[in-house]
Amino acid sequence: MKYWLAEALMGLEGAVLLWVAGIPLRGLIGLENPWRSFFLGVAAGLVVLAAVWAVARRFPPRRARQDAVAFGQWVMGLSPLGLVAFMLVTAAGEELFFRGAVQTIALQLLSSAALAIATSTLIFTALHLRSSVVGIFSGVANGAVLGLLFWATGSLWAPVLAHAVYNVGFILSQRRAAAKAAVGGDGAEQGDAGLA
Repeated sequence: MKYWLAEALMGLEGAVLLWVAGIPLRGLIGLENPWRSFFLGVAAGLVVLAAVWAVARRFPPRRARQDAVAFGQWVMGLSPLGLVAFMLVTAAGEELFFRGAVQTIALQLLSSAALAIATSTLIFTALHLRSSVVGIFSGVANGAVLGLLFWATGSLWAPVLAHAVYNVGFILSQRRAAAKAAVGGDGAEQGDAGLA
């Protein structure tokens, strides 16, 4: 339950930040071209997932982190519908906060799209920080791509879809690592996946 709550609260924090800054949420969720947002989001999510998996193969983790093991075990207990729901709550909550609030406010303050994307990427990476090459790469790659998608489309839909696609891969890797650990493997892939 704490994972659901944390993600929902992040979205709420983003909405509050937007409200305090006087930025209407409705302007960030427009969907002028739904197919463009859909294809850009899915493609970007798959590209980042493939890149992170490639880095994970090159720099395997030395051991699983306890919080990652606990998360993997929790994910193992979710039903397929629960997985989809959690994936969507996570993507929507985080994108509302990082891209909707942080990146939009940074753009207003800094008057530079590049600096706004860099700001939201740094904060995203710091809050997703894993103590591995893969974890750092995952945070930077996801943050930058999601920030670029938001900037290019002017809507949260493409980044939410990209994030959701990435989360599917993350969740599947966590389930695989937890299952491996349960049957006597070392679970080393778990927590590395740093795929959050």
